[in-house]
Amino acid sequence: MNSKIVSVSVAIGTGITMEAELTPTGFGGESMQLTESQIETFLAANLNLLLGDNDLRLVGRQVRNEMGGACDLVVLDSEGDLIIIEIKRDVKDCNARTEAFEMQAIRYAANFSRIETVDDLLTRVYIPYLKSYDANNVENAASLIDGVLGKGFSNDRFNKRQKIMLIASGFDPEVLSSCAWLRKNGIEISCIQITPVPYCDKHLLVIEKILPPPHMDDMIVTVRHGKREPTKSDRIRTKLETTAAMLSSGLLHIGATVYIKGQQENYATVVDAKFVEKDGNKITWNDWVKKAKKLDAVSIYHHVTLEPGGETLHESRTKGDASSDVSNQVDPSEDTSSNWVEEA
Repeated sequence: MNSKIVSVSVAIGTGITMEAELTPTGFGGESMQLTESQIETFLAANLNLLLGDNDLRLVGRQVRNEMGGACDLVVLDSEGDLIIIEIKRDVKDCNARTEAFEMQAIRYAANFSRIETVDDLLTRVYIPYLKSYDANNVENAASLIDGVLGKGFSNDRFNKRQKIMLIASGFDPEVLSSCAWLRKNGIEISCIQITPVPYCDKHLLVIEKILPPPHMDDMIVTVRHGKREPTKSDRIRTKLETTAAMLSSGLLHIGATVYIKGQQENYATVVDAKFVEKDGNKITWNDWVKKAKKLDAVSIYHHVTLEPGGETLHESRTKGDASSDVSNQVDPSEDTSSNWVEEA
């Protein structure tokens, strides 16, 4: 990968940040030795870092087909589509296989196109996943799927298309070229670059959508020029206020009562930017909301309100700013169960 320098803003306390220039490393470098399985475990618990604040459900992990191939992660979205996620550590791992990275994912997507009904998904994929990773929820499998799709969801709309997401700390230009061509021809495929950056005794995780880019033609390798490095356009994004910033600005107050959207009886007391008090117990904002919504990954801002039936934290912090973009958001209340945090 490129030895570039990135500038990040690191939250070190309520309303306090510092600027630092840090050098990215790799997942197999001296400062960090992680396997694909460990990266997969982290991403499985933090899907919101990849897919934003949409209602999602992780329904499969290491799902094997009849030929023995195993898809890393399978996610169901609220449109009834299956998202096939394939993970590699870096370009070296991508090129270590005789089969191209993108072709491996396409083959798995073809496998999952045979899942035609919700019941089919439950019996063939989701219940086996729960038995391996979340046995306490096996009996709740159908209701958990209903929570994403809605009870009135029709099988006629289910899994009509499969979406593909490739994850790595670096991509070969030919992989990007192939994926850009696939997108231009109607295949919904994306490439997400995740880069670990050492900081003190932790690692920041820089997450960048490489494809689709601002100008997709920039990614296609032409016959005349052969391989070339993909270009990147500068992107300006509005930084959204975190819970720490909301406390500092007065939008949120320590000791205030906050509620789960749609569950007025489910409320907690704000302890600080990271914790709330619920039923006498101090827990993270993230754990409180995940338990209430029965989701593997959530954004607290879209599920927490300042008063019963009131506007969400997200609506409060984005008043008058229609250009806000949640994909670049960092928050100390987003408990990643890891020593990684997203880039500020």
